[in-house]
Amino acid sequence: MFRYHFREFNVEEISGGTVADDNRTLNRSYQQQENKLNQFNLITDVTGNFSTGPIDHTLLLGLDLRWETEDWTGQFGPADPIDIFNPIYGAPIPTDLTDFEIESETNWVGIYLQDQISLLDNLILLLGGRLDFVNSSLFTVGGFGDLDNRVEDTAFSPRVGIVYRPVEPVSLYVSYSESFLPVSGFSAGLTFEGEPFKPETGQQFEIGAKAEFLNGRLVTTLALYNLTKQNITTDDPNNPGFQIQTGEQRSRGIEFDVIGEIIPGLNLIASYAYTDAEITEDNSDREGLRPENTPEHAGSLWLTYAFQQGSLEGLGLGAGVFAASRIDGSDGTFFLPGYATVDLATWYGFSAGASDVRLQLNIKNLFDADYYRATSSRGFNRPGDPFTVIGSVSVTF
Repeated sequence: MFRYHFREFNVEEISGGTVADDNRTLNRSYQQQENKLNQFNLITDVTGNFSTGPIDHTLLLGLDLRWETEDWTGQFGPADPIDIFNPIYGAPIPTDLTDFEIESETNWVGIYLQDQISLLDNLILLLGGRLDFVNSSLFTVGGFGDLDNRVEDTAFSPRVGIVYRPVEPVSLYVSYSESFLPVSGFSAGLTFEGEPFKPETGQQFEIGAKAEFLNGRLVTTLALYNLTKQNITTDDPNNPGFQIQTGEQRSRGIEFDVIGEIIPGLNLIASYAYTDAEITEDNSDREGLRPENTPEHAGSLWLTYAFQQGSLEGLGLGAGVFAASRIDGSDGTFFLPGYATVDLATWYGFSAGASDVRLQLNIKNLFDADYYRATSSRGFNRPGDPFTVIGSVSVTF
C-alpha cells in the first residue's frame, strides 16, 4: 500500500491566553502562519504458510517506510487584551511582531515479523515483534530561537498472544504488546529549553472473549485491558506555544461490542466502553487527574436496514445514538457535561452499466443537542457539531 498526503494552509488569528488578576481581562496573542506538509508512506508485507511436523505456521514479514517534511513560516506577538465581560472587538493587528521559520524532516523504517502458530486445532499462539529506526531533524530560526536538533531512535516492540477455543463459536484470548511512537514534525524539539522530546512508549495487556451467534452472523466481543503510556506530549502551561511531556498515563477498562446481521438486511452495531484513566506521573502537578478527552462511560448503537427485494431493493435506512459521560478538564477544576446525539442515514444504490452508484444522505445531531468536546490542541474546549446534513454520491468502477 502506498499513500501520499499533502497539506497547505494559511492562518491568521488572535487567541486567548492567561486571565489577569482582576479575573476579567484576557491577555491575547496574534499569530500569522503558513504551513506546508508532505507525507509518503509505503507498507508492504509477505505472508507464507508452512509446517514443522504437526504444527502449522502462518508467517508474516512486513516493511513500513515513512518520510515526512513540514515547513512553517510566519509571525507572532502580543495583541491587545480584551474584557471578557464587556468585549470591544476590532483591535488593530499588532506591529511589534517576531518572525519565525520552522523546518522538520522525519525518516522512519519499520520491520515487523509475526508467526501465527497452530499448536492444536483449538489453540493458536501468536509471536511477533517490530523493529523501528527513526531519524528526525528540526531547524528553527527566529521567534523560537535558533535550533538544530537531530534525533535518532531505535526500538524493538514485542507482541505475544494466545487464543483458545473451548467450543467452536467461542474464543478466549490473552495478549501483551508494546508500542513506540517518536515525537516528530512540528512538535519535535519545541520545549521551552529547545530540547528534543523522548519517544512515546506504551505497554498493553488485554484479556477477552469472542462469541459468534446465528451461524456466525452476529459477533460479540468482551475485552478487559490495562494500557500504560510514557512521555505523552501536552501543552506547556507556563510557556504558551511550547510543549512538555507529562510522564506517564494509565488507562484500564472494559470494552464490549456487538456487530452483525440479526435478520437478512437488518444490521446492528453496538459498543460500550468503561475507561478508568489517570495521570500517574507528571511534572506539572497533575498526578491523579484524568487525561483530557477521556469520558468514564461511552457507548453507541446503530441499526441499519437494507431492503432485499421488490421495488425498494437498493434502499437503506439507518439510525444511531452516541452517548458519553462528563469529561474532566485538564487541570481538574472544571468538567464538560455528558451528552448524547442522534444520527440518521438513508441511501440508495443501483447499477449503471459497469459501475455501482450510491446516493447517500446523513443527518448528524438530529435534535441539535448542545455539547462540548475537549481537545489537547492548545487546551481548547470546542462546541460539538450542530444539526448537520451531508449529501454524497459515490461511484465504484
